Amino acid sequence: MKGMRVLDLTRLLPGGLATQLLADLGAEVLKVEEPVTGDYMRYAPPTVNGVSYSFLLVNQGKKSVALNLKESRGRELFYRLIPTADVLIEQFRPGVVERLGVGYEDVRALKADIVYCSLSGYGASGPYRKRPGHDLNFDALSGLLHMNSRAGRPLLPAVPVADMASGLMAAYAILAALLLRGKTGKGSFLDLSIFDTTVHMNLMNLAEALAGDEPQPGKTFLTGGFPFYNVYETADSRFVALAAIEEQFWDKFCHLVERQDLREKHLVVGDEAILVREALQAIFKQKTLKEWNQTFEGQDIPFAPVLTVHEAIDDRHIKARRILKESRLPAGTLPTLTHPVKWSPPGPERSGGPPSLGEHTLEILKEAGVSEADLKELADRGIVRLQG
Repeated sequence: MKGMRVLDLTRLLPGGLATQLLADLGAEVLKVEEPVTGDYMRYAPPTVNGVSYSFLLVNQGKKSVALNLKESRGRELFYRLIPTADVLIEQFRPGVVERLGVGYEDVRALKADIVYCSLSGYGASGPYRKRPGHDLNFDALSGLLHMNSRAGRPLLPAVPVADMASGLMAAYAILAALLLRGKTGKGSFLDLSIFDTTVHMNLMNLAEALAGDEPQPGKTFLTGGFPFYNVYETADSRFVALAAIEEQFWDKFCHLVERQDLREKHLVVGDEAILVREALQAIFKQKTLKEWNQTFEGQDIPFAPVLTVHEAIDDRHIKARRILKESRLPAGTLPTLTHPVKWSPPGPERSGGPPSLGEHTLEILKEAGVSEADLKELADRGIVRLQG
């Protein structure tokens, strides 16, 4: 994507992840922020040397341009940037960008082939379009949170799955729209709903419901209904994950733990499944986590220890894949995430850490023809911010 410019009006995680993925592919991402507070994610804990680590991980290599779009002069400056851009992505509730004068029709008048991605909670249409919402709300309304229940109580997901999935979906849709533009010369408007994406994430449970069943947590394929796909406690009160879905893996597992009598009970359900789960739990309680790791090493069975986050960071496979790398940043030399796709031949390399608020305002707007004197005067009036 080298040579592509993205105007990023998003805040927090979904849009930030989407444009980070585009930046990782070589796009120039201009993070257009409100001059006083900027992106709220700048203040998300934990912080290292005054920088939010979460903000750092999804804003590397971007440029910050701090403009007050509520002021007419701020909008005029933003309008100068639109003809230079290939993509605009925003993450406000429907109607906000129109009030600000930067809706799709406003932008398209200045750049006819723009790819405009509107990333919102519930989408641009439907009865919930104006509702506020965050990850937990989308999980709840989609049925996903219900299926993540234990002992009759929904459990908060450990990661914001709706936000992460919609960030990935936005990057995917933008790339597809750019490919289409390359063939037709025409831009696109992308109405991307975080809620819609979450419903798609719940497709395995949807399949059961659409087939006429009533999926219940703990009773479906992916929530523990089958003994071969579950989590079991070890002798030292740690846990392991067994996912012997295919019959050949289940057969190998039964042979390894010397329980050939269980081979024919791969797909049992109901009371019989409960008995097999109890048998597996008794087996796994016989050894410690370390001993089970040694038992399964090299055995070609879908098994994994349940690691803490620190243990995962130190895992040999994470190191071998270079999922984390040391980056020299203004906040210090810190581990950061690499792009999850390994390119051959090597793909674009991201450079630079997260920008301070307004760090690139002067550079970008001078390039757009605004004089430094005018920018300093506008900074005094709070319409722009020239540096962090």
